[in-house]
Amino acid sequence: MILRNEESEEHLKQTGNYASHVGGVLFFRKSATISDVLEETYHFWQERRGMAIDEPIDKRVLLLEIDAKKHLISLAEKYKIPSEETALTKRELEFYQKGLDKWERENP
Repeated sequence: MILRNEESEEHLKQTGNYASHVGGVLFFRKSATISDVLEETYHFWQERRGMAIDEPIDKRVLLLEIDAKKHLISLAEKYKIPSEETALTKRELEFYQKGLDKWERENP
């Protein structure tokens, strides 16, 4: 299900997000970018496939974000994602990868 109404708009504003995925429901603000929409839709499918379900939650979040960022970068040309959005996605990928590296060092 996709929600884009005043309630979801207000919820996303309060959380500081432009898009979100919770329990099989996608929420998008009117100002969501193509990257926001594609990434949250991908997170929906990650959940449906049960990706990394057996991992501890903190590691799982990192793995899902890394996978989604890589997927989004791979779609940049196909969906004509603006270069600024792709640059941001690459910075976010680096951030999550460093987080995973740290997690793995601390949890051998």
